[in-house]
Amino acid sequence: MVDDEGIAWKGLIVRHLILPNRLAGSRDSLNWLVSEVSPAVAVSIMSQYYPAHRARRIPLLARQILSSEYAEVMALLEELEMENGWVQEMGAAESYLPDFIGKSHPFDTVVGSRR
Repeated sequence: MVDDEGIAWKGLIVRHLILPNRLAGSRDSLNWLVSEVSPAVAVSIMSQYYPAHRARRIPLLARQILSSEYAEVMALLEELEMENGWVQEMGAAESYLPDFIGKSHPFDTVVGSRR
């Protein structure tokens, strides 16, 4: 449940990170949520995956998500008639990437950060 200002104060929000090469199992995960929890469950679909550190050594994780992978999950939300929640825009990986090279706290300069 959210109040008049859109602030959540009760309920369940499931965060789902889209991964390259369908590694997140979006179809299975979202199907399960609809059938076993509720079609009204609030989901937060995140497109911010960025291959950091050793992920670049793993071919299936070595890249950001593609527009087609993002579109596939958006179509799945429509197919499953999931309407409650939030969706990050494609390209969020650049907005949520911490600056580990700078001298300040790495999350102080993150675009979209609520620090």
